Amino acid sequence: MSITHLGFLNEPDYKPGYSQMQISTNAAEAIDFLPILSKTVSSAGLDVNITCCDAVGWGTTTNDYAPALAKAGSQRYMSVLTSHSYSGDATKEITVLNLPKWNTEAGPSGVFSTTWYASGAANEGFTWANKLAVAIVNAKLSAYLFWEGLEIKQQQSALHLIDTTDGTTAVPSGIFWAFAMWSRYIRPGAVAVGVTGSYTNVITGAYKNTDGSVIVVMTNSGTAAQSVKTSFSGFTPRAASAWVTATGSTFASTSAGLSGTMATVSVPAKGVVTLKLT
Repeated sequence: MSITHLGFLNEPDYKPGYSQMQISTNAAEAIDFLPILSKTVSSAGLDVNITCCDAVGWGTTTNDYAPALAKAGSQRYMSVLTSHSYSGDATKEITVLNLPKWNTEAGPSGVFSTTWYASGAANEGFTWANKLAVAIVNAKLSAYLFWEGLEIKQQQSALHLIDTTDGTTAVPSGIFWAFAMWSRYIRPGAVAVGVTGSYTNVITGAYKNTDGSVIVVMTNSGTAAQSVKTSFSGFTPRAASAWVTATGSTFASTSAGLSGTMATVSVPAKGVVTLKLT
C-alpha cells in the first residue's frame, strides 16, 4: 500500500465526550504544527502530501480555517485543503488558498435506500447527485469521498454505497449511482474545462481526460426534462455517447446527437446525464 496524503486532524471543531485533538477557529494550533510536520516528513524522506484540516463542515473551513491558514502563509506546508460536510456542504469556491479542495468524508442519516428520487430525503440518490454537482462545479472541489463503500447486511444505515442484503448479492444504493455519474468516465488526471451559458435548473460541469476525451455532466434539479445543447471551442468531437440516471434508469445508455461541434442530450427531471465526447 502506498500512502500519498497525510492528514493530522479529524473534525477538530467537534467536541465529543472523549479525548480528542482540537483546534480553535483561528487554526492557531494547526498553523504552529504544520511547519513541524512538514520538516519531520521531509527529514524522514517520505514523499507524501500534507492535508488540513477536516472540519465537521464546510462552514468552518470556509469562514474560519481557510482564511486563517492563508493569512499565516501555511499554504507552503500544505498540498490539499480538506473538510467533511456533515454540518455544512461545500457550496462556493474558496479562493484565499490556491490549493486543491477535497471533501474527505460525507454521509446521510437514515436507512440504506435504493431510491433515486421520491421526496428529496437525505438518503436518496438525487439528493447526493445535486450535492456533488454543487460541490464539484460551484465550489470547484477536485475530490469528494463518501463514508464507506460496502457493508454486509447493514441496511439500518445509509452511510455506505453498496450493501449485501443476503450476504452475497451486491445491491447499489441510489447514492452509488450519483457518484457513478461523476467517477465512471471522469478519470484521474482530468482537468476542468470552462463552461459558459446555462439552462434553468441545470448544473453543468465539463472535464478533459488525459486521453483527450471530454466528459460533460449535467444535473437537472427541475421538474421537467431539459434539452441541453453543448458546443465546443477548440475541440471538434468525432463521436458522442451518453448515459442517464433518473427514476427508473441507472446509468442507462441514452441518445446523444452530434452535429459539428454541437452535442445535444435530454436531461430528465431530477436526473443526471454523463456525456462522453471523443
